[in-house]
Amino acid sequence: MPLVLNAAFVIISVTNFGLRIAEYAYASTMSHSCPRQPRIPTYLFVQGILGLVLWLYIFLDGGQEFAGKLTRKGKIKNKYRQMFIVAFLITCFTWLILGNIWIFSIKNDYVKSAERFIDGVPTNPKYCNGELYNFAFYSIIAEWIYFMLTVTVMVGIAFSVVF
Repeated sequence: MPLVLNAAFVIISVTNFGLRIAEYAYASTMSHSCPRQPRIPTYLFVQGILGLVLWLYIFLDGGQEFAGKLTRKGKIKNKYRQMFIVAFLITCFTWLILGNIWIFSIKNDYVKSAERFIDGVPTNPKYCNGELYNFAFYSIIAEWIYFMLTVTVMVGIAFSVVF
């Protein structure tokens, strides 16, 4: 595999890992900051957790399932592992699509400042914290960029192995 593709994959992985930690941390601190669309903090929280679990699995597993030196028993275990990974990736992609719906549905239809708060919760039902919304908006765009970059690098890796 060419060194450039390895370096690209590592850079994409590290920055994506950082984004996942930021999503988790930001959603944890802003859980009730968007009554207009209360699913936005939930989306960030779950997306952060799903991404962390996926990337930790990839790096801790070390690619053993692709080693090709498995016994018959290992092939069965490998089959279930691959089925789990596919189901997990479908879940992540579905959650990403839901996040697009929740975030982009209120793009021009929310109030950035609340007039009153009761027990730290804004009273205006159209309120959504501007920082939270902007973070969610740009993080979902970054998710799509990471997705496209990852697909591009994986296609490059596949072509470098085949040719």
